[in-house]
Amino acid sequence: MPRFIFILLAIPATIICLMGLGFVVSQVQLSGKIFPPSNSEPNWQMLTKEEVPSIVTTDANGDKRITQLWIISMDNTAYLRTGNTKWFANLERVPELELRIGGVMYPCRTSVVSDDAKVQEAHETFYAKYPRRSDFFRIIGISTNTVIALKCNFQN
Repeated sequence: MPRFIFILLAIPATIICLMGLGFVVSQVQLSGKIFPPSNSEPNWQMLTKEEVPSIVTTDANGDKRITQLWIISMDNTAYLRTGNTKWFANLERVPELELRIGGVMYPCRTSVVSDDAKVQEAHETFYAKYPRRSDFFRIIGISTNTVIALKCNFQN
């Protein structure tokens, strides 16, 4: 089979993830996997190596939404970036999620970053980690301006 056929087959899954619809792909990939909860802080060094971890949010009807997305770490804090997505609407309603990374699940609270300097730093860090994918967003006009900070393992 010609190589371009394989490339064409990969494009729809990439576009689905880029549009914030990664849950469609990730539900298939994650079904059957068990993510044990962790009692410790995530290893943020490991996080920088993980390309596309998953988060689990809860839809308004109570269904779980699994989304694969981009994530960065700065100053021992994890950050997500989004636009107008269903998973972000879930976080606006209930600012909690499960971060699934390295085969472990971390309960996290979220907050939208409002400090302009921190938002700019996050955008630069995302671009450094995902340069080609960030360019793709710009080309097709998808906005990912909202930066979200994660605080994980908040049992205390």
